[in-house]
Amino acid sequence: MHIVYDHQIFASQTVGGISRYFVQLASALTDLEDLQLTVLAPWHKNHHLAGANKLRNTGHLLPSFPGSGRALRRLDTAAARRWLSRQRPDILHSTYYYPTHAYRPAGTRMVVTVHDMIHELLAERLPDAQRIAKLKRQAVSSADHVICVSQTTCEDLVRTGGIQRERITVIHHGAPPVDRRGGLRKPDREARRLLYVGHRGAYKNFDVLIRSLSMTPFLGDIEVVCFGGGSFTSQELRKFRRAGLRDSQLHQLSGGDDALYDCYASATALVAPSEYEGFGMPVLEAMSLGCPVICSAIGAHLEVVGSAAETFDPADHAALGEAIARVLANTHLQRSLSSR
Repeated sequence: MHIVYDHQIFASQTVGGISRYFVQLASALTDLEDLQLTVLAPWHKNHHLAGANKLRNTGHLLPSFPGSGRALRRLDTAAARRWLSRQRPDILHSTYYYPTHAYRPAGTRMVVTVHDMIHELLAERLPDAQRIAKLKRQAVSSADHVICVSQTTCEDLVRTGGIQRERITVIHHGAPPVDRRGGLRKPDREARRLLYVGHRGAYKNFDVLIRSLSMTPFLGDIEVVCFGGGSFTSQELRKFRRAGLRDSQLHQLSGGDDALYDCYASATALVAPSEYEGFGMPVLEAMSLGCPVICSAIGAHLEVVGSAAETFDPADHAALGEAIARVLANTHLQRSLSSR
């Protein structure tokens, strides 16, 4: 069997959850016998792909610049048309929603992964939501089969996308390779360190987290570590100060997986306050590394954490403040969450 992953996400993302998902999936599949695997991204800007040692001939990494994604997609699409017409693989797994179906060869089956339904359910919060939602509808309707990363995403797709449930398989994300992180969990007992992972805009509900901190009795002892998402904006800093936090309590960090895993290992707890997620990878990463989780009680989070987290209503900053206070005050609860 010959499986091909196309160029789309690798031309669009330098780093990110979707491209990381496809690189890890493709890398794992290379271990299977009687399977030929190709990542069809002749020119790309993705560092996950460039660093994938198990994948051969993964194209050329080019610098990212404004408009590079569109330019690379055009180049790769032209190359993909020619390559696919000659090779005719068994399965084409589309890595995003642009119209790959328009040039897949006859007899090649197409699979699409749907990661969330944010553009449909929170359209007013996101730029370009209508265009992405339209592309997704076209990709899903053209696919022979659809993968959803959670039951929540599956139900949202069926409800809003008009797709038959029989065409969908739910396949949850796997945890990172914890075996190579043995003995890493060493939280700093001198600090009460709250970790937040990812970008902080729109549905991520970061403002609710800031407001909740002013309600904790440990305000002067808290450190807030935000991994990824870029530097704090001046508006965010003003909100932190109004909540009562000093600049010295705030840390914004970036880096690769090892740096992220170190943050999970040293944090007192991860806080994930999103209004909506298609899955919620940070809560799974945190749990796999023994970091206690405080997360919003939304469908995907509950599906991932089960009973292993402190949960709260994402619209209620007071409830989040109470959840944070409970976890910070109680080392027994921290150990219980970590164990679960």
